[in-house]
Amino acid sequence: KSFRGCFTGAKFKGYNYTLPDRIVYEYQIKLTFLAPEMQIGSSIEKDEVEVGEETTVHVNVTNIGAVPGTAYFSTKIPDELKVIELPDQLCQLTSNNTLVLVKDLIEGEMRHCDYKVVPLNPGIYNLISKTEFDSIERAKREALSTLKVKALPLSLNTSFNKQVPLGDNLTLTFELILS
Repeated sequence: KSFRGCFTGAKFKGYNYTLPDRIVYEYQIKLTFLAPEMQIGSSIEKDEVEVGEETTVHVNVTNIGAVPGTAYFSTKIPDELKVIELPDQLCQLTSNNTLVLVKDLIEGEMRHCDYKVVPLNPGIYNLISKTEFDSIERAKREALSTLKVKALPLSLNTSFNKQVPLGDNLTLTFELILS
């Protein structure tokens, strides 16, 4: 890979042995490499939902650096959340419930990765979006969004007598519990 950079000075030491007093030459160099710098942000449309209620997650990756670079984006979705990909999105869902995006971004360019989730169980879920970008240090950035999933406001319990001779009546009991 090639890098663009800035030159702001030099430091060299040298001796001129042909002169009787051996003159010392000294210079100072400072090189600064310009590298991409990625910023990642994440938000949730509704950060508190009930089981089965969908919400949209918005993730933005922006190159705020001075040169183009490649962003390697990923978000691992907890198994308790069903992922619904939205049309016309650049990110792709892999087999292990992870959204990924590899994209070259020029300076100032932003890419979106929006998706919907439907919680299957109550709980608190952390959605951690990560981006790495191609620079000397392979720097990493993260964004966190938290989704709180409430239990449904009611539940249904059923019971019945399990052994009933053929032809007898079966008694089913339904109990609706409001929370």
